[in-house]
Amino acid sequence: TRQHEPILQMCLHQIHCAEAPAVRKRAGTTIGCLSVVLSDTLLVSMVERLLGQLQEQDGNATDDKNNTRALIRTMCTVSGAVGHRLQQPQIDRIIPIFLKYCNPEEALTGDDDDDDMEDAPAGSSADSDDFLQDD
Repeated sequence: TRQHEPILQMCLHQIHCAEAPAVRKRAGTTIGCLSVVLSDTLLVSMVERLLGQLQEQDGNATDDKNNTRALIRTMCTVSGAVGHRLQQPQIDRIIPIFLKYCNPEEALTGDDDDDDMEDAPAGSSADSDDFLQDD
């Protein structure tokens, strides 16, 4: 646990300052993995810093857009890994920020059945139909 904070600080710095998008993405992925084992204090601090950086973005310049994407991607990774550990005030801050950067018309309607079928290998629906038929 002594190494968590220095690793976290380095990754947060890379998300904000790295020129290469791949470095930002890897730093965000590392933060997502690290969030699973962070103390509650460090987790809250990290989420507050990410949300603060997102709120500061104005989205005009290309660098800002890349930084915003990296921050949103990181926040999504963290939320997916440890969303159950986030506090209600943080969740209340996350939603308006995400809605600001999302186009609701492009969002899914909640029906993921079509998406699941697109990801399924060819012939898999026929294979599964064999198991669903009544004898």
